[in-house]
Amino acid sequence: MSKLIRLPSRLLNIAGGCRVNGKASFSGSVKLVKSNCGKSLIDCGHLKMFIKPTISGCNLNHFSTQSSDPKNILNPDERITVSEYKKIVDSGEKHLLIDVRPAEDADVVKLDQAINLPLKKLLHEEGLKHFEKLSEQIIKDGGKVYVMCRKGIASQIAVKYLKEKTSENVEIKDIVGGLTAWSKEIDSSIRID
Repeated sequence: MSKLIRLPSRLLNIAGGCRVNGKASFSGSVKLVKSNCGKSLIDCGHLKMFIKPTISGCNLNHFSTQSSDPKNILNPDERITVSEYKKIVDSGEKHLLIDVRPAEDADVVKLDQAINLPLKKLLHEEGLKHFEKLSEQIIKDGGKVYVMCRKGIASQIAVKYLKEKTSENVEIKDIVGGLTAWSKEIDSSIRID
């Protein structure tokens, strides 16, 4: 039996989820359900998303929509700014850019070089295997992996997860501020609202 509880709406913006027709749909109750595989499931009626307790640093307090300054899950040396990433793109340096936003968001707008691998999928074995396949040649060639999302929170979770699950030889970094920062600082023609 699931337990019905009320949480402040600002704590329910999980990796950009719980949105319907572009509007926040956080009011009301959510169910926190413990599944038989040991994962917690958050269900707000529009989105069901597993939160893996094995990802250290992944808790609801990291998902506040009230703060204009996204929470830092990673250390500064595990992140780069959009300006730094732009230099990498302009230099032609080999790399892989993973966009961890939901597929429906990436279908609307994403950077040309980005490959969409939604966080929800990545956090499962199938998604991890897909990532390993995508990154194999880049890593052999000495390239790096960068991860982006809408505002820089889901991508931090993805980087932390990938660093825990993949080889130490892989350099994986988060892009601070995600597409929101890219739109503000690099290319205003990219609209993500």
